[in-house]
Amino acid sequence: MALFFYRLALWAYRLALQLAKPFVPKAKLWTQGRQNWRKKYAKQLAQLPKNKKRYWFHAASLGEFEQGRPLLEALRAQEPEALILLSFFSPSGYEKQKNYALANWVGYLPMDNPKNAEDFIALLAPNQAFFVRYEFWYFYLKVLAKKNIPAYLVSANFWPALPFFKPWGGLFRKMLAQYQQIFVQDEYSKELLASIGCPAIVTGDTRLDRVLRIREEAKNYPSVQEFKGENKLWVLGSSWPADEKICLPFYLDHLQPKNWKLLIAPHEIGEERIQKLLNSLPKDLAIRYSSLSEKELSGQEKILIIDNIGMLSSLYRYANMAYVGGGFGKGIHNTLEPAVYQIPLFFGPNHKKFVEATDLINLGLAQAIRSQEELATAFNGINYQLLAQKAEQYIQAQAGASQKILDYLKQSIE
Repeated sequence: MALFFYRLALWAYRLALQLAKPFVPKAKLWTQGRQNWRKKYAKQLAQLPKNKKRYWFHAASLGEFEQGRPLLEALRAQEPEALILLSFFSPSGYEKQKNYALANWVGYLPMDNPKNAEDFIALLAPNQAFFVRYEFWYFYLKVLAKKNIPAYLVSANFWPALPFFKPWGGLFRKMLAQYQQIFVQDEYSKELLASIGCPAIVTGDTRLDRVLRIREEAKNYPSVQEFKGENKLWVLGSSWPADEKICLPFYLDHLQPKNWKLLIAPHEIGEERIQKLLNSLPKDLAIRYSSLSEKELSGQEKILIIDNIGMLSSLYRYANMAYVGGGFGKGIHNTLEPAVYQIPLFFGPNHKKFVEATDLINLGLAQAIRSQEELATAFNGINYQLLAQKAEQYIQAQAGASQKILDYLKQSIE
């Protein structure tokens, strides 16, 4: 019965996307990307060498890809002759990484059903499969197990509300059992899995390996440095209107009088969104990043609005303090990118599903806030020296998850 409802839910999801296709661009990309996939993928994959080892990585979207990327890149460095096959469920991941240089093939994961799973895995012919974080597809895992192809779940984390730990979650527990090994981010996830008889290994979060590399390779933005000058800078990363509703009044009331400057990198950068943000600010106080090359700074500008993509992870290097958006919506965005710069960090209340955010709070490296008043209290209590010390200790303790997984794989083969 559970399998019937699982298949029904997937059918309903696909139908909803088909109906939304004329109106929702992502739905159109999702459906069009999977059209005639057997013929298209067969032609693409036939061009790859037949006698090379194949590693299949699957990520739901861009965030999961970034989480699995350090392991993929470490595996590529360790076995440069192997083939890397990369699949996505969401257009946001595929569209951004369809030309990813370290992958030999990139495509969409067809909807999970018996026929699709059999045909897709036959085309990929992987030697090993890696699923990142939250990926549980019943028929794909079943086919991999039937063909004796080891499947691994990496950088996973679990909490009690998930179906695996419910009386009716038998189907989901079966999916867990199909994995050769599950690598989790923390001890709590390991203990939860142990409570249902599922072993796991704690390796930490592979994203930390990624953000440490990003820190080492961070780009210079001279115009941002010129904007900052000798002032302190607060960076609002991946912000939404709900975040700005709290942060902007706090900045204007508390930080601007102390000569702080503010950099806002909105999660969405469409023209309408940017204009609304500009119109919400005092006139002549804000400037768009795209305008910096066209006009000289007058000295009156206190707020810089980033209207380009791909800059944020490097912009944190200029920050004296950061706020990560999303915490008043579906969930916070990447907190590790600013954390590696050992700066005070704030975000909204919706962070419970993110192990790294909980760790940062428990260590005193970040604070969740619900109001301007809470933000002001948290700001006044910052101990910069102690925070930087603790942040570096946390980073060094958590780094190396990708290597731990590679070491396990090597030992299991030997």
